[in-house]
Amino acid sequence: MLDVAADTQDMDIYRRCIALTDWKSHHESEEADFITKSLELLEDIGKFSVTVADRSLPVLEAKGIAKSYGVGKFYLSPISISIKKGEIYGLVGENGNGKTTLLRILAKDLSHNVGNLKYHFNSKPKDAYDLRTKLVYIPQRTEKWYGSLLDNLRFCAF
Repeated sequence: MLDVAADTQDMDIYRRCIALTDWKSHHESEEADFITKSLELLEDIGKFSVTVADRSLPVLEAKGIAKSYGVGKFYLSPISISIKKGEIYGLVGENGNGKTTLLRILAKDLSHNVGNLKYHFNSKPKDAYDLRTKLVYIPQRTEKWYGSLLDNLRFCAF
């Protein structure tokens, strides 16, 4: 339900959803009340219209980006990728192959030596700082994965 609440982009709905989870943790035996409260919240959430983003255009385009850390050291070979909203990608490779480097470059957390990055947002960023406020890189360390690779990709996409 948190995902649906977040999709409304309404802080009151989101706060109510958090409050409901807090209430549930203190009233575990009151399932009927929890269901009633959940249905009331879902009814209010249902009043919001959600606009579907245009998925035909890429949010990010990278053409021939590469990164080197010096002569004889790590070199990320030129990579080109076009990422559209709603798509799910898996970035797989051995330790040290450049997965984190690539993600940090795409999030403007690390500069690249060669190539071109283009970001396409509804409103054009005013400057580099404004662009970076629209990007995020959140590293994740998971000790153990549960379920299939596809299940985990779906889970992480939301």
